[in-house]
Amino acid sequence: MKITIAANLVEKFEEKLQKFQRRFAKYGNGEVKYTKSEPYICKDTESRKYLYKVVDVEVEGNYKVGDYEFVASLDFNEETQMNLVFKAPETPNIPSKFISRCECDHCKINRQRKRTVLLRKTGSDEYIQVGKACLHDYLGKDIVDYAAYLSFFKDLEEYAEELSAKNGDGKSCKYFDVEDILTQAAVDARIRGYVSKAAIRAWYDKNDPDGEFDLTCPFDTTASRIYRMFAELTDGDGNIIVPKYADITEEDKQQVKDVIAYVNEHKNDSDYVRNIYIIITSGCVDLNNLGIVVSAVGCFLRDTKERAEKKVKEASEFVGEVGDKIEFTSKPEVVFSTDTQHGVYYIYKFMKDNNIIIWKTSKKLNTEAEVTLKGTVKEHSNFRGTKQTEITRAKIVA
Repeated sequence: MKITIAANLVEKFEEKLQKFQRRFAKYGNGEVKYTKSEPYICKDTESRKYLYKVVDVEVEGNYKVGDYEFVASLDFNEETQMNLVFKAPETPNIPSKFISRCECDHCKINRQRKRTVLLRKTGSDEYIQVGKACLHDYLGKDIVDYAAYLSFFKDLEEYAEELSAKNGDGKSCKYFDVEDILTQAAVDARIRGYVSKAAIRAWYDKNDPDGEFDLTCPFDTTASRIYRMFAELTDGDGNIIVPKYADITEEDKQQVKDVIAYVNEHKNDSDYVRNIYIIITSGCVDLNNLGIVVSAVGCFLRDTKERAEKKVKEASEFVGEVGDKIEFTSKPEVVFSTDTQHGVYYIYKFMKDNNIIIWKTSKKLNTEAEVTLKGTVKEHSNFRGTKQTEITRAKIVA
C-alpha cells in the first residue's frame, strides 16, 4: 500500500520498521516489503496555501502470535494492590487470580505494570495476561497502520506535540477527593433524581427509536453534571460551566456513608462494584474514572429502591376511585425530572399508608419536608406489578 508521509518523519518510520522486522521474523509469514520515493513538494490539502516536503512509501507486512480475543483491560491500583477491571461487552466475570496480578505472561519481565490486558484463546478457557508492549503480538500488528498514522502529521513538530499529549503532558493531572464526588452526586440525585445512561437510552428508544427526527435528549446524566463541575469546563466565552447545587444536608452526608458501606458489603458481587470499591478505598480519583465513583450513588439508590419496592409491591393498593378528591400528607420523592421549553417538569412519588401516589407537575417541591396535597384521582395503574394512583389538579394545602 502506498502512503504519503512528511519527509522528516521517514527516519521515525524506518526506526519503527526495524523493530517490526525483528518481531516479524519471530511471528510472521512471508516477508516485509518496503520501498520509498524521492522527497517531493506538495501543497497542503486543506488550505492549498502551504508547501510540504513528503515521501511516498509502499509497505506490506503483518504478524500475529495466535488466535486470541480481547477480554478486559486491567488497571493496577497501587493503594489497594488490585486491578480495576474494564471488560468487553457480554464478557463474564474474569478469573479471580487476575484481580491483583500485574505480570506479563509473554515477556516474563517481573515488574509492576500500571496496565495490562487479559486475552482469551478463541474457543477455549485459556487466558493470558500481557503488558501493553506485548499486546500487539497477540492482537496482530500491521506496519501499514503505523505508516498511515504518520501520514496525518505535516511535520516532526506536529508529531512531537501529539506524542506529548499522549504521554499526558498538557492534560489534567488533577485528582479529586472521592467523598466530595459522592457528596455532590448525592445532592444532585436528591434534587433531580439520579439519571443513568440507561435512562438516556430509554428516552431515545421512546422518542426517536429509528433516529429519524435528529432529537437531542433534554436532560443529561448525573455523572455528566458532576464531571462538568469538577472539570471546570468553559463555554464559548470562557466562562466556567458549573451546575448549581443546593446546600449539603446532613441527610446527604449520611447517604455518602451508606453508599460507602454498601460498596464495601457488595464488592465481591461483580467486577464493576469491585472497581468502585478499589477507587473509593484509594480515596482519590482522576477525571477519567470520576463517572465510576458517581455510579456508586446510582447503584446504592437502585438497590435501596428495589428493596423498598419489593416490600410495598404486595402491600400497595389503589387510593379512592377515579374522579374522587383525596387529601394526604407525605414527603415527595423525585422519580424523574427533565428540562422543557416551559421549565422543569417533575414526576413525584408519595407514600400514603404503604400506597403509592404519583403527581406529574412543573411545580418544584421541597423534598426535605412533608407536604399536604389535595387532588383528584386521575387513574389507577399497575407499574411493574405495583399498584399506584396518579392524581391531577393537585393543590398544596400545607
